[in-house]
Amino acid sequence: MASILCYGTVSAATPIDQDSLDRIRSCIRALTEPQKHADIFLKQCREVFIDVLKERRLASEIIKRNEMPKAQVDDCICIRQLKPRATLGEFGLEDDEDVGKAVGNDALGNDAFSTKLNRVFQLTGFSDPVYGEAYVTVHQYDIVLDILIVNQTNKTLQNLSVELTTSG
Repeated sequence: MASILCYGTVSAATPIDQDSLDRIRSCIRALTEPQKHADIFLKQCREVFIDVLKERRLASEIIKRNEMPKAQVDDCICIRQLKPRATLGEFGLEDDEDVGKAVGNDALGNDAFSTKLNRVFQLTGFSDPVYGEAYVTVHQYDIVLDILIVNQTNKTLQNLSVELTTSG
């Protein structure tokens, strides 16, 4: 070990790094005076290892407590788009019904989701650089348009405006 230390510090093409030098020196000290270092290697290393194991156990217990419950194999999968509006209440989706009542679309609550697709009107073609479609809601004398505009180019478009005109 001592000759490796001398070779690494004096005559090597690339000198030994400081970490390796310190490690070799501590190994030489442990071999020359084993009684002094017996306490370090036998007792203190064991105590540190026990502390590390305790920390890992605590971390794994915390992770187990914070995990979300996993779904069982026989649990029901609710696909909202395939269910009529009348049966949504049994899956705990009453929030949507409350929002519909607050907005004034209570009459729409009885329609199935698939019939709402009839109210979507395509404003541009699919291959146009900017795709647009509108969802139309009629409530008494009010007409509400929810317009979806999708930028299909790779560039950011600025100052984009939508112009609505009546025809007919």
